[in-house]
Amino acid sequence: MAYPGISANFSFPETFTQLNRVVFIDASIENYPILVKSIKNQAEVIVLDGTGDRLIQITNILKNYQEQNRKIDAIYLFAHGRPGCLYLGDRAINQLNLNHYAPQLQQWNIPEIFLYSCQIAAGYGAKFIQKLSQLTQATIAATDGLIGHHNLGGTWDLNYTTGVVKNPLNLSVTFRNNYPGVLGIITVTSLADSGAGSLREAIATANSGDTIQFDSSLANQTITLTTGQIDINKNLIIDGSNSAGLTISGNNASRVFDLRWTTDFQPTNLTLKNLTIANGQTTGIGKAGAGAGIRTDQQTTLTVENTTFNNNKASGLGGGAIYSGYRSKLTIINSEFNNNDSSQALDDNSQLSEHGGGAILIWSDSQATIQGSQFTNNKGINGGAINNLLSQLAIKTSTFLNNNSTPGLTANHGYGGAIYTDGASPNDGINPGTIRITQSRFEGNQGAGQGGALFLFMYPPDQAIVEESTILNNTVIKNAKGDALGGGLRAGNGQLTITKTTLANNIADSQGGGLWIGEGTPTAIINSTFSGNQALKGADGSGTGVGGAISINTTQPAQIINSTISDNYAAFMGGAFWGNNQNTTATNSIFNNNQGGNPWNIKHQTGGQLLDGGGNIEWPGPQTTAADDVTVTANITIADPKIGLLQDNGNGQLSYALLSGSPAIDAGVNTGAPTTDQNGQNRPVDGDNNGTAIVDIGAYEFPGMLPEIEFIGSTNNIVDGTTTPLDFGSTPVGSVITKTFTVKNTGNAVLNMSNLQLPTGFSLVGTLPATVAVGSQTTFDVQVDATSATALSGELSFSTNDSDENPFNFAIAATVTTDPGTTDPGTTDPGTNSPIGSGTNNIGVVLPSEPLPDSQIATIGDNSSNASQNNCGCQEVSTPTFTPNIVESILNGTDVDDKITGSDISEELQGFGGNDFIRGMSGNDNIFGGDRDDTLHGNMGNDFLDGHGGNDLIYGGQDNDVLFGNIGDDILFGDLGNDTLLGGDGNDFMNGNQSNDFLDAGAGNDTLHGGKDNDILKGNLGEDILFGDLGDDTLYGGEDNDFLNGNQENDFLCGGAGNDTLHGGKNDDYLCGSTGDDFLSGDLGNDTLMGGEGLDTFVFRAEDGSNTILDFELGQDKIGLASGLTLDQLTIDGDQSNTFIRVSDRLLVTAIGVSVSEITENSFTLI
Repeated sequence: MAYPGISANFSFPETFTQLNRVVFIDASIENYPILVKSIKNQAEVIVLDGTGDRLIQITNILKNYQEQNRKIDAIYLFAHGRPGCLYLGDRAINQLNLNHYAPQLQQWNIPEIFLYSCQIAAGYGAKFIQKLSQLTQATIAATDGLIGHHNLGGTWDLNYTTGVVKNPLNLSVTFRNNYPGVLGIITVTSLADSGAGSLREAIATANSGDTIQFDSSLANQTITLTTGQIDINKNLIIDGSNSAGLTISGNNASRVFDLRWTTDFQPTNLTLKNLTIANGQTTGIGKAGAGAGIRTDQQTTLTVENTTFNNNKASGLGGGAIYSGYRSKLTIINSEFNNNDSSQALDDNSQLSEHGGGAILIWSDSQATIQGSQFTNNKGINGGAINNLLSQLAIKTSTFLNNNSTPGLTANHGYGGAIYTDGASPNDGINPGTIRITQSRFEGNQGAGQGGALFLFMYPPDQAIVEESTILNNTVIKNAKGDALGGGLRAGNGQLTITKTTLANNIADSQGGGLWIGEGTPTAIINSTFSGNQALKGADGSGTGVGGAISINTTQPAQIINSTISDNYAAFMGGAFWGNNQNTTATNSIFNNNQGGNPWNIKHQTGGQLLDGGGNIEWPGPQTTAADDVTVTANITIADPKIGLLQDNGNGQLSYALLSGSPAIDAGVNTGAPTTDQNGQNRPVDGDNNGTAIVDIGAYEFPGMLPEIEFIGSTNNIVDGTTTPLDFGSTPVGSVITKTFTVKNTGNAVLNMSNLQLPTGFSLVGTLPATVAVGSQTTFDVQVDATSATALSGELSFSTNDSDENPFNFAIAATVTTDPGTTDPGTTDPGTNSPIGSGTNNIGVVLPSEPLPDSQIATIGDNSSNASQNNCGCQEVSTPTFTPNIVESILNGTDVDDKITGSDISEELQGFGGNDFIRGMSGNDNIFGGDRDDTLHGNMGNDFLDGHGGNDLIYGGQDNDVLFGNIGDDILFGDLGNDTLLGGDGNDFMNGNQSNDFLDAGAGNDTLHGGKDNDILKGNLGEDILFGDLGDDTLYGGEDNDFLNGNQENDFLCGGAGNDTLHGGKNDDYLCGSTGDDFLSGDLGNDTLMGGEGLDTFVFRAEDGSNTILDFELGQDKIGLASGLTLDQLTIDGDQSNTFIRVSDRLLVTAIGVSVSEITENSFTLI
């Protein structure tokens, strides 16, 4: 019998009427013929591929079976899904509309239902499954993970049930391995503009909430749009991570993406990741021509991650790459914007638009966050890179290089070479907005009229904050109005705070070479540096040439606190300052060598005297006796401040350090002074060593004369406070063991040592040295007395005058035996002790029971051919699989912000919507966060914690836990116990903390810390940072360019694919670069290095241990000499088989299989 909407394209077995199981397949899933072929002999298969409501179609089919008296034991439904939502055709069945379908569902009369839909039971999806079970009176099996191929993170096992199921479907191993996707992810397979497998078709057929990915065969190629822009009116994730280097091009003829509302007038969300958007071009005016790469409708949400926008050109309001619509939300992470253009943008009246924004235009009452991104060579009318209208704007750790707004100069525009803001809020005078720029760099940008790099205009009570940033080599030229104000930054009409920021070598062709402030702008400048800025008169000589560093054109109060203003120039007057001197107070600040170019030789530093907050220095003083040639403040000290060159003094910013003997040291005013300096160093410090700490003058706090201890046991640095004992070893009674410790003083004052304390069984040999001179070192010996058989342990401690390492203490241990050679090795079978703590775990974690065998390292061999066969021993340990706990009770939250606390039994705690705080207690709990930003605490017991969506904070607590970050940028702490931490998607931070942990970063650019004990860390996908920390750790970089640091103890590091950086850290490590051009540094200890494939660099320092290179390839690899080590310090000898490299007769490097006659100067490089 045929039913409406049921495909007739498949022939079923003649015995199908005898089968009591029915499979329904929604035709929107990919590659469903493969599925049909695999299961058609196990059940009757029906493909739902028509129009109309497919759930009602299923109901009609089941009713027909009942009319035929056919008994159906189970149905199996294959369809797209997401947490708490089942997609059938164009309909979404969810918690909100489930009661609408109750009359149909109650007619199913089926004992068991198997739902093969992605993540449908995840988080609050469990509540949906329970409700569906109640309506159908069926036992339901579903999953909280992806359904599909395991390489894509999928599975075909249903891990969530409402009861015991008896009729599972047998999906063969062949099918599991051959099905190419997951249900919920659509794969683009064609570069064509349209048609089967195209991106346009994928977007058109996708369900809201789907992820669209790209086949790997499309890597480094271009999808060119030939029939116009692609419209998006549903919530989607479009991710190119599987197809590196893929570009989507507007073909210089159309916009690329247009994000619109849904068909039922709801705003949409789009996430775009790991792609290049290029050559988008619009031709309309006003909003119709805005956003050549992406235009978003009002109230929509756009998230861009790891994506590049190149050569997009907007003809309308602006936003060459992106136009973010009214009341929208824009988030940009780790992305690049290059050569985007809105320099010819026209408004609705076909006039040159005042908005522009070469890369991005943010429209009114919106929120925009930009992090870790770079804007280069973009061009606009106002805002060479970004134009922001009446919207909140936060920029962090981003770079703006060579952007240009001078095309607007002919229309009295051209403001903000990099960024232009016109308000930070809706301008209602009630709700304040903030423009915040943090840890960002602006260099080489050019504006016209106002703001060479930044034009920050606000409306009260808005505020602008610029912190920990660098504004360097920017220029503002005159526009048609004749203005040229603020070579670095121009701000006005709201509160301005500048902290820990350097403005250097900026030029204005009239006023304010570094900074120009106008309108009603209360200002605070704290811990900042102004250097080499210039206020000129312009090419035509009409500029005023005042305020080389700062010009303030407002009567609002201004504060200059602990700042250094040096070597600035004004063509007329006020090399340091011009303007509102009557309302500007200078405190603890340096005014040094600022110049004015006037012929009267007056007012070099300032145009008028500032209010005196105390603690200021000026050099030189006024050059004439003219009455108006005044000092910067009334009571300022006239003295050479003795500052160094402008350079990086410790935090990546340029500043002037105080030199020894500077009159600025301990000469400031403590009251109201900041607690740190521009470099983040604490204030005040007793810089003149007179016993009293007084804040220094200027942005830099002199560290004073301080010792600095470096403590070495054997060849390894020992960190103060180390709790892992330094083992002296084992010795029989009567046989003394002695260790020599080396103490270095790397500070600039004598180091004092006294009051050595040792645990019982240990004693000092000789005497403890009392002092260590600057730049010197000394030694002392400690012995194990070995008077009786026992295990010895405790703390070695002594007093020092190194304030942050006093006392210096660390744990030591030794064993004294009764008979040599009879030491009990313990009950663990050697070689079988898992590095992550194998054993029972009742939450279903399958942990590897074997460590990386020693033989994989020891028998690698001595030549590169053998290395290529075994990939230098990098056999990656599989990530544990896991299932949730069996629980006794379920606690559900709501769709708002919940605080949920469990009890002493094993429970499932569900957050659902909202930003939730969920804490388990002593049972073995399952904790699910939901879609928002949640905080999860496992507490006691072996817990399973899943953050699900959002940026979550997850703590394992005690015992052996599984932490799964899932979607979003999550923070995971394993805490106590042998924990498994899985990052999932997003850029995650993970710390195993104590015990033997397993960390798998998953996708994204992640940071992993093993913590204490012996851990396994896997970077997996993305550019990851891995720290083994304490213990014997195993680190795998995985894909992309990773940074690995074993840190303490004996570690195994494998870079994997990509160009990786490997640091062994302390003790004896094994480093394998694997594939790619890798950088390998064994650091301290006797290390073994193997580059693997690619052009590798093996790096050594004079103080390193004795190292071995197993596969040095002549003509390809390099030996890097670091930390001052040079070729003339080396002695190179050997034979036809091996090369030995020595420093001061100490063996530094052995290159196995390399003839010494083939080593040349070209084999080395200086690092």
